[in-house]
Amino acid sequence: MKTFPVGLLVEDRPCLVVGGDREAFDKARRLLAAGARVTVISPALMPSLEAVIRASDDRARWEAREFVEADLDPRPFLVMCSVRDEALCARLHARSLSDGFLLCTIDQTRWCTFTNLAVADVGEVVVALGSGGSAPGLLRRLRDDLVAGLGGSFPSFTRYVSDVRAKASLEGRRDAVAEAISGLRLEITVHLPSQWRERWKALSPAGYESGVHSLPPLHDEHDGG
Repeated sequence: MKTFPVGLLVEDRPCLVVGGDREAFDKARRLLAAGARVTVISPALMPSLEAVIRASDDRARWEAREFVEADLDPRPFLVMCSVRDEALCARLHARSLSDGFLLCTIDQTRWCTFTNLAVADVGEVVVALGSGGSAPGLLRRLRDDLVAGLGGSFPSFTRYVSDVRAKASLEGRRDAVAEAISGLRLEITVHLPSQWRERWKALSPAGYESGVHSLPPLHDEHDGG
């Protein structure tokens, strides 16, 4: 699925999270951090999600029951559903098209009107990786390794660059930031699992053949296979 990545402004917008599991916790937490007003609907919640709701200063509430159609009235800005229920997701999708709200059904991309990115905050920088819903586990691994590599003084450096930009004149902003980041360089080394090509070919010969034209030489320095 091809997607167009964006950063949504959800400040003070009503958002709905259907589900009480770890995915629901992650999405509710990030929505609240961005300033949304969140309603969570689920018969039960994992303790960390319940704690986030309690600490939300009344910007989040929990309805301890199953989802019903009336929960979409008035219309939310955005709906996240972590419940793996095809019938429910299909109903939500139909309403999203007719009512015009954004919808993500976790791990069921056929019903989505948008897909999630793997996101992490590193100082003033937001690391966000997407695959159109095709490889969320890979994205999480890449995100975690990138964040680990951007540790140390990098978060403080991003705040320094932000201050440079804020204090520069509008006309001189581009040059001030260019000077601030002069000498910055990111070096990435990728180590792939051994024998991945052979496993791919055995798993999906057609997929392997269609993708092989874009592969690097078989003995890539960092391939391991």
